[in-house]
Amino acid sequence: MTNYLINRPVATEVLAISQPVIRDNFNYIALQGNVDHYFVGPTGTAPNGFHRVVHIVNNGGTPGGTANTGGVYTATNGVGGGLQLFYIAPSGSVTQLTNIANTSPGVNGSTTLTDGVFMIWGQGTTNASGDATISFTPNFATFFSASLTRIETGGNNRGFIQFTALPTATGGTVKMRDSGGSGIAGSFLWTAIGTS
Repeated sequence: MTNYLINRPVATEVLAISQPVIRDNFNYIALQGNVDHYFVGPTGTAPNGFHRVVHIVNNGGTPGGTANTGGVYTATNGVGGGLQLFYIAPSGSVTQLTNIANTSPGVNGSTTLTDGVFMIWGQGTTNASGDATISFTPNFATFFSASLTRIETGGNNRGFIQFTALPTATGGTVKMRDSGGSGIAGSFLWTAIGTS
């Protein structure tokens, strides 16, 4: 049997006729438990294990890991706010897979990459002395790297921008200078990567 017979047995069928249908329907359901997720529908129009959509309810928190298994769940306790998708390893360690709330291409934003790697970006402006502070929001659990790009705005733009010290998990300070080494006001873009 390859199809689940929906609406069977009917009320007028005697047990001798309906019993094989009931048995085959139960066998079909049992077979679906051995393939990825569940079947598309009762008509058998797609290969076993295919599905059009998977709805995962809000788990409300982090479940425990189970030996020799990995799991996917949704919860609202991740970076970015709102309902997010997570992977939980057998050890119980968790990797956030989405950051749905902050992936728009705006001036400031953030996104979750793979293996728990998290990226934040933004735009800043130095004061007349060439100084500015960048805040990594949300903060990194572990900071990896950051980069700066100066935006040319006219005038003496043959200078540079740099971090004044190694950034931390919460942010860093920058200095923009003109070609003579003096601090100068200007705009810049920044990107930072770490773990969330």
